[in-house]
Amino acid sequence: MNPHHLFRIILMAILLSVIVFPLEIQADPLPDSADPQAHASNPISKRPPGYWHPPYRMRRIKAVGISPELVEKIITIRYLYDMTQCFETAGAEDPGLQVRLKLRLILKNSGKVAQARVIQSSMPNEKLEICLTEAALHWTFESWILQPLKDNPEAAASAEIRLEYPR
Repeated sequence: MNPHHLFRIILMAILLSVIVFPLEIQADPLPDSADPQAHASNPISKRPPGYWHPPYRMRRIKAVGISPELVEKIITIRYLYDMTQCFETAGAEDPGLQVRLKLRLILKNSGKVAQARVIQSSMPNEKLEICLTEAALHWTFESWILQPLKDNPEAAASAEIRLEYPR
């Protein structure tokens, strides 16, 4: 049998099955995002409708060997979920949690985070600090944006990020 002929037969069978036997999908309608009651009943988020902001705020990023703006953008774009999970878990365990801390990152020449630690905290919370440092150890930055440090050739860059929770 000619392969082109076989292709035509298969294509016709697919088209007939779509036209003659349309697939019916029944699902509950999605709640209107403008409806505050629908949003309040959503178990995933209790935040007001509209643009979502993370529960923490990044402030005063100091960086050597990398632009502070790039650090903020990379963390916000790629690692927002990691940090949000840490802060929301800590906030759920301690509803009155208000903390300001500094997270220090040392980056290897490859762009991978070599060291991460909380160097200052207004209210020590061991679980939050462990969560943030363990999450940060899995982060990677592009190696081509890093500039090697003079005092430590093994490290390509370092950054200190001040975080505030709640926002």
